[in-house]
Amino acid sequence: MTRFKIKSFYSFTALAAIVPLIAMLLITLFYIDRQETKHQENLMGNAQADIVSSLEDTLEDLQQDAASLTTSMDYLVFCNSSTSRRVHNAGNSVLNTLKNALQAYPEVIGIFLYNTQSEETISHFAYTTLALYQERISEILKAETPENLRSYWRTESLHAQPFVFLKLHRRYGNVLIVLDPQKSERFTAYNLTFRNNASYIFYDAVPIQSESIILTTQVEPLGLYLICQTEGESTLAAIQLFFLLIILFFFLVAMGQIFLFQRKVITPFQQISASLKKISEGDLTHRVQTSDTLPEIHTIACNINEMLQKIQKYKEEGFRLRMDAVQAKLQFLQLQIKPHFYLNCLKSVNALLNLHEYENARTLVLTLSNYITHTFGDTRSFIPLRSELEAVQSYVTLRNLTFSMNIQLHFQLDGRCAAAQCLPMSVLTFVENSIKHADGRKAIDVTIQAGVVTQGNRPKLAISITDTGKGFSEAFLDEQKHADPSQMVYRRNQVGISNIRYRLWLTYENEASLTLENREGHAGVTLCIPYEPMEEGIS
Repeated sequence: MTRFKIKSFYSFTALAAIVPLIAMLLITLFYIDRQETKHQENLMGNAQADIVSSLEDTLEDLQQDAASLTTSMDYLVFCNSSTSRRVHNAGNSVLNTLKNALQAYPEVIGIFLYNTQSEETISHFAYTTLALYQERISEILKAETPENLRSYWRTESLHAQPFVFLKLHRRYGNVLIVLDPQKSERFTAYNLTFRNNASYIFYDAVPIQSESIILTTQVEPLGLYLICQTEGESTLAAIQLFFLLIILFFFLVAMGQIFLFQRKVITPFQQISASLKKISEGDLTHRVQTSDTLPEIHTIACNINEMLQKIQKYKEEGFRLRMDAVQAKLQFLQLQIKPHFYLNCLKSVNALLNLHEYENARTLVLTLSNYITHTFGDTRSFIPLRSELEAVQSYVTLRNLTFSMNIQLHFQLDGRCAAAQCLPMSVLTFVENSIKHADGRKAIDVTIQAGVVTQGNRPKLAISITDTGKGFSEAFLDEQKHADPSQMVYRRNQVGISNIRYRLWLTYENEASLTLENREGHAGVTLCIPYEPMEEGIS
């Protein structure tokens, strides 16, 4: 049987209830939006057909009215006159007649008369902006009329705006009527009606299709096209907005329930589960959080914490009993540190006394006393580098006298280094390590260099220890390269190096460094610590 977690189970049940409801509301919203869109498109299509039909009727009526007016006597006089005075008198009379007759058409924005004999032009501008196109209008007015045509239509754009021209010709006279189709009352009215959703625009050529163009209709008999294009996103109707608000409400309620359940139930149980995992791994000091949850869950957490408190109490009592035994064992083991080295030294003293070499025996005893005093008697955190180097010299002397070795110790010191503070056993440990791993050699050279260097804005004491031994193994160097100085590593060999690295980190953290490497096949160690001189009188 499938097991559900609390979070998964609640999320599944909540979504199973909410998702179908939201899906149904969304489908309803989309259906209403689609129906509303189709309704709007039908309305705009009917409006576009009405605009085109109205404009076509206007053009037809206008052509008939203009043709009948050009049969008057004044127009015949205007056409057949050659003197400027008679042309102007007759032309003005014709122009007034045309103005009065055509003022019922709001699309008419200009009337122009031209006498080809006298080359006289008489103009009427309904809008002053038409004067900007006077040069092109004059070209159309004076252009030759096709044969056997007394009137014809043409469409042309002036500065990207389409205009319709009705030209009438009779013998020596031309009449040009300029119309702006965008002045149509139907065009203006429908643009105002649909201004939030779409707009109507006239083009003098077939427009390039795009997503914004809904409808395209040609105006007969002209090369004029009326398009309907959307202005932007369609606005939601009241019922659509109502459904959208309902969907949003249910969504927020569902999210609020999931959030509240997550905070009050799921998160506390997850915290309890994580706490129990830590406890099962042995961390009995961990406690379960008990705040901001339901009372029942709070009671469970408190009971777990109370149980842990009792377990911790019983464990601490048993731990103290075991620690007493361990402490006694550590004290015993501490007494056994390097017993073979000190016993060998004592045996050497006895041998020297038997050989009556009292001076060597005396030197050995004093040197051993100084060495033991340094290694076990000094409990200070820092000592001068001079004292550390004296302990090194004592240790080398003991090794030479006791084990018949030939260890040559070389010092290269900056004058400022003698009084610089260092950690006890920090240099001695590496010298001991060099001699201990001399690979059976009786003769070995150990060189100690110390100087003050500048790293960043702070002076550092750099101590280098090199020997003529066999050097470190590659495995050991790789291990030390990746060692974490903040962690003490417990091991059976090379204990001193791990101990020094850990003590450096505890004392200086990232301001100190320890580098181990092989230099021409021999071991090399570099200690770099902050340079701080010891106070006067401390040695």
